[in-house]
Amino acid sequence: TTKTVELKPVTVTATRSEKNPMEVGRSITILSSEQIKNSGANTVAELLSEQEGIYIVGTGQNPGALQSIFTRGANSNQTNILIDGVKISDPSSTDNGINLSELSLSNIERIEIVRGCHSTLYGSSAIGGVIHVITKKNQSPGIHTDAEIKSGIFGSGTSLLEENIKLNYTHKGGLYANAEVHNANVQGLDATVDTVTNPNNYKHVNREKDDFNKTDLQGKLGYRMNKWDIFTSYKRVNQISDIDKGAFNDDDNYITTFQRNLTTYGASYKVSKKLDVAYIGGMTDLKHTFTDDSSQINTAGNYDGTYYTGNYKANV
Repeated sequence: TTKTVELKPVTVTATRSEKNPMEVGRSITILSSEQIKNSGANTVAELLSEQEGIYIVGTGQNPGALQSIFTRGANSNQTNILIDGVKISDPSSTDNGINLSELSLSNIERIEIVRGCHSTLYGSSAIGGVIHVITKKNQSPGIHTDAEIKSGIFGSGTSLLEENIKLNYTHKGGLYANAEVHNANVQGLDATVDTVTNPNNYKHVNREKDDFNKTDLQGKLGYRMNKWDIFTSYKRVNQISDIDKGAFNDDDNYITTFQRNLTTYGASYKVSKKLDVAYIGGMTDLKHTFTDDSSQINTAGNYDGTYYTGNYKANV
């Protein structure tokens, strides 16, 4: 016979150590992997936008659009985003705030949300709160695989296709290895509103559809047994988005590419029920590239003759 035991939820974000949520004097929310799966959300931004006290600009727009988070009215760069205890941001942006469109729901064990000022533990950028994404670790001994495919349409000429493949091996001695590939392709969406009323106008007839392509590669190796928890992980994000020149201004040759390499590592030892000794570190490099090529402007085949490219790099 098998027996199912439901473990009590804990939070490690509010106090930096395991704590019963009922004993934490903060407004917190813990989203388990089961809750995430049943939420119907396709991205982290969609999931967070459904939580109280959180407003995300851009979550209802095209995939790949800029998505900024505002917690309890604080600025977009005043909510700390952590992955396995390591803060991630975007130093290539003007305010260092992360674009949530880069975060997918793949390989997530749970998400912990702590609302309100938490600067004592996480610095001045945690005025609004802290959001901690904790990735999956070991499972029951053996090999575990999981594959998922999502598809859909939004109307004529549009499509969505997502594939997710997971692989886990856990040894009975505590050693484990995880690998996951997440891919998403969205085609045929128009991010701008067509305000041209003349049906013969070139710009009206030749509207450009905005596509989005994203691939996440993740790997994690660790040891978790008794009082020890040791891990190292790597994640690569690569996405390409079609964008426009601005509100109501269509552009058929304007794209942005985003790449991030994130490495995290850590080790912790449970001295007692109330004391953990831990070391957590990480490093990341990212690159933003914006390219706006010349566009055809009339039926005579004339182009506007402009070209722009911008590269933004950061290492932390």
